[in-house]
Amino acid sequence: MRIRQDNQEEYETALLTRDRSIEYDCDWPASAATRPVQPAAIRAPFWRTLGDYFRLGVAHILEGYDHLLFVSALVLAAARLWDLIKVVTAFTLAHTLTLTLSVLNIVTLPSHVVEPMIAASIVFVALQNVFWPGGRTGWTRTAVAFAFGLFHGLGFAGDLKQVMGGMPHLALGAALTGFSIGVEAGHQLVVLPLFALLFAIRYHGPAGARAAISSAILRYGSCAISIAGFFFLFRAIR
Repeated sequence: MRIRQDNQEEYETALLTRDRSIEYDCDWPASAATRPVQPAAIRAPFWRTLGDYFRLGVAHILEGYDHLLFVSALVLAAARLWDLIKVVTAFTLAHTLTLTLSVLNIVTLPSHVVEPMIAASIVFVALQNVFWPGGRTGWTRTAVAFAFGLFHGLGFAGDLKQVMGGMPHLALGAALTGFSIGVEAGHQLVVLPLFALLFAIRYHGPAGARAAISSAILRYGSCAISIAGFFFLFRAIR
């Protein structure tokens, strides 16, 4: 929402939802109170909405440490670029699906179910890297990324359901598209540098120590991620 008087050069801005009202202490002319209020259509320009929610998606994922930990655990175990593409694509498809269905009120789950599942996903994938090396690649890891991605999408939708409530259909499509692209852009800001670093160590590090260094990064990095996952899990279920 934007509001200003004719003699003001700057807008005051605020977020308006179905469940919250906003009050402005405005020094309107006395005659304005007697004028009839004309109904106005809700307008949300497509491209501006797309851009606003893209930025919101990037900020949301960069501040969502639980989501970043899950993705980082996937990256640590990706030996090849194709492995990384498969798991990230599966995760993207899953969380985009449930995000959309949840915002449209087609699929909903309470937060006391979604949040522990997101935390459990971090723990599971990190421990899988350490104790079940055979499941770190292939269709098993892709299925795990997709299954847990469904819960991550519901986590993304938690706050957006109120923010996007009442939007026109075109604006809602722009908001969902922009947010989903922004989330992926935020993911790539973490995924690509981390994978590039691991790739450089595995294939361009000291010849005699490449395997040992790569294994140590996978083991200790996954252990650190699992500890952080347990922290989120305990916080979610208490």
